[in-house]
Amino acid sequence: TIVLVFVLVRRMGGDALLALLSAALVAVLPVSVYFGRNLMPDVPALCGLLGFFVLFLGWLDRPGLGVAAGAGLALAFAGLCKLSFLVPAVAVLGWVPWQRILDDLRTGRLARLLGFASFLICPAVLAWMASRHVLLDQETGVSFLTNVHPLDRIDPIAFLRPSYWARNGPSIRLYCIDNYTSAFAWVALAGVVRVAFGPLPARMRRHLVGMVGALCVFLAVFHDFVNAHSYYQLPFLAAFSMLCAGALLWPFDWLARRLDRPTLRLLVWLPLLLNARPIAANIDRHFSTQTFGLDVAGRFIAERAAPDERFVFFGSFPNAGVCTLAERFCIFLPPDVERLQQFEERFGSRFLYVPHKYWRTLQAHASWPYLAEHYAIVQVAVRVDGTQRSLEHYVLERGAPYERLPLRGIEYVPAARYEVGDRHVEVHAATLSRD
Repeated sequence: TIVLVFVLVRRMGGDALLALLSAALVAVLPVSVYFGRNLMPDVPALCGLLGFFVLFLGWLDRPGLGVAAGAGLALAFAGLCKLSFLVPAVAVLGWVPWQRILDDLRTGRLARLLGFASFLICPAVLAWMASRHVLLDQETGVSFLTNVHPLDRIDPIAFLRPSYWARNGPSIRLYCIDNYTSAFAWVALAGVVRVAFGPLPARMRRHLVGMVGALCVFLAVFHDFVNAHSYYQLPFLAAFSMLCAGALLWPFDWLARRLDRPTLRLLVWLPLLLNARPIAANIDRHFSTQTFGLDVAGRFIAERAAPDERFVFFGSFPNAGVCTLAERFCIFLPPDVERLQQFEERFGSRFLYVPHKYWRTLQAHASWPYLAEHYAIVQVAVRVDGTQRSLEHYVLERGAPYERLPLRGIEYVPAARYEVGDRHVEVHAATLSRD
């Protein structure tokens, strides 16, 4: 993704410094999902979207069915990862040479227009996957293509109403600051000013204007989702970074021209270096709040599991971080007992990680009777935040039946400490015998 940002800026006519600065900003942003973003489908989807932009520009410069097919496949990949990333793809309309297309239609030169047909790969792939039940919710049998966002929830003018911003504005503002820090949020606004009034490569200007239009479409389609999670801003991460890079370079470009010293443009790295400390603090803060106890559970499993052994987790996507921290492959708890048993037999899986807040959900799972008969709690952890104590997670191991534990009588020992702002949070853990 970072490399594609560099290539895209260069393809749009930006110089190497502008491209490198844009890529560097993507490397550290958005900070609020710095840990969890690579566990989500959003970053592969962003990679596919950027690949589509790069290949589309390549096709405009040198029309050919091969590069056009590549662009269509990249767009299909983005859509398979996350359908919402198809919306920002409309930004390519700003690059389409409409006059040349009209001339080709008038003169009958249709061969160059055949490349547009390759973009039908995306809907064709999605339709095929849906027909093959690949995109089905295995528990409900309902296709994600129709169930995730019904068409009747689209409101084209929702974001134009004052009530929309009164309701969603505070959370969107918070996510923007959390993702990019308040300093870079203001820098991005300066980047919008440069797009409107300052010097910028024509293709890059059209792309950024197109992304603003795509954002309006995105708010219309997902108007009731954008205030739900900070990672809904990820489709626009590359555009945000380009805006920031353009704004940061603007004064140094002017200074280099006035003093006839091109090397002064290198001073543009100073603002990024000066913001390194608040960016690092944000990353640490969000890493801690998303991963309380994950390292404790991961270390526990890593010490007891065989090198090639895999295990199972239950919870939300960020909880999959326990797989990385345990240095083992793992899967989300399968929807039925048969698949769980197949996984156990094939990979020797013995451990199950469950956050406390998902414990009741686990007990309602189809595989709970099997788990209760064959799995026992071998680690329990509590979070200690000042004077408050709360259960954090459980690690279960196959080989003994589950028994309700007298959690108050367990002796916990400190296992991890996290710095959160001006306070610290600890996770204490207890290892239990299966016997």
